[in-house]
Amino acid sequence: MLLVEQWKKEFAELLNLPIITLRNGLISKLEYKNEHDELHRNPEIGYAYICYYKNGNICYESYWVNSKKHKLEGPAYIEYYKNGNVRCEEYWINNKKHRLEGPARIIYYENGNILYEEYWVNDKIHRLEGPACISYYEKW
Repeated sequence: MLLVEQWKKEFAELLNLPIITLRNGLISKLEYKNEHDELHRNPEIGYAYICYYKNGNICYESYWVNSKKHKLEGPAYIEYYKNGNVRCEEYWINNKKHRLEGPARIIYYENGNILYEEYWVNDKIHRLEGPACISYYEKW
């Protein structure tokens, strides 16, 4: 019986439509919320919050589960430059910046090269094998 209830909940979540905010007739953000009005969407389905630039490109997108930034596989937050290139990636689990297999925060130059990396474990800046913060010169 428990599997049936879980299936019903997951199916209902698939049917959940976003809250759309318009600015000057264009979509400025999409939000998915649960029955408690919290940002929420199954990370396997997609982002719970998406914000757009005036040109229509995505400004940033993030995964939320019951009002907590969260994604087990891949970054939970991705920010973009206006041209569409990735500006920043952050890894979050249960609203804590966290990643064991690499940096939890990566900032990129507009050309796509890495500008800065931070290593975080359980919302604390931390790394055993090397520096926890690394800055890079822009490569030409």
